[in-house]
Amino acid sequence: MKKIASMMVGVALVSLIACMAIGETKYNSGATAAGAALTFKAVDREQFVSYINAKLGGDGKTVDVYGRTGSPQYPSAFATTNVQCENASIVITNGDRIVYQHTTGKAEYGTCASASATNIYLSFTPSPAYASGDRIYEITQIGSFNAGGTNSYGDYAVLSIAGDNLVTIPADSPAYFTAVGDTNNTLTVTVKD
Repeated sequence: MKKIASMMVGVALVSLIACMAIGETKYNSGATAAGAALTFKAVDREQFVSYINAKLGGDGKTVDVYGRTGSPQYPSAFATTNVQCENASIVITNGDRIVYQHTTGKAEYGTCASASATNIYLSFTPSPAYASGDRIYEITQIGSFNAGGTNSYGDYAVLSIAGDNLVTIPADSPAYFTAVGDTNNTLTVTVKD
């Protein structure tokens, strides 16, 4: 009887670990010259990139990975693209890459159009509208994967890699992935915690 109980605990533990490691997979095809891009929300623990698959237009193209720099900014008010927040040391400046994360968990990528000590003007209008607890993260490149040469037709390169930890996304950091360079790019990424 003890043997059966031990086996049941072991099976339950393996099932729990397997469920925890599934992660989230997203796909995007580039419809603009900016290429395909994916944004994953920040969570309170490290996240691990376990799969990247991309079709990239042209030779030597890359999939770039971005994560947070510094601490997030917490808006106190919001009007269209104007976010009021403590930016006294002008941490976020013109042209910086940012992720706006809603309290719902939705994460949106954009750039800073301009900034002052009390305001950050976004290059996009977040949706839904501002709610207390929303965060703005400045992000910077933390990894890059080169797709190498083109296929036998000479029109695109393919990148397909898998592993337990291709890149570590820091705790409390969104992750942004971009496959730049062609309107025919595709990008699939799996992130797990």
